[in-house]
Amino acid sequence: NPLSDDDLRIHEGSSYQATIPHLPNVTPLSTDHGAILYWQPTDSINDNDLSDYIDYAHEKYRMNEEQALAILQICEYNIS
Repeated sequence: NPLSDDDLRIHEGSSYQATIPHLPNVTPLSTDHGAILYWQPTDSINDNDLSDYIDYAHEKYRMNEEQALAILQICEYNIS
């Protein structure tokens, strides 16, 4: 079944709108999902120092970036 030119154009107007069924009132899902925040950006470290820290953690301790950032947050962003 080849497509006609009419099938290939964008259809606009009220006759082409979907009818959306009414949704019953539902209780919102809980936002308490038990996630743990391992990293939150901070202005207390400049980008160059942060990059150097991540590189050092990878080279010296074989940490990936996520692990290095988590430890940095645990240490209250103290890289000295």
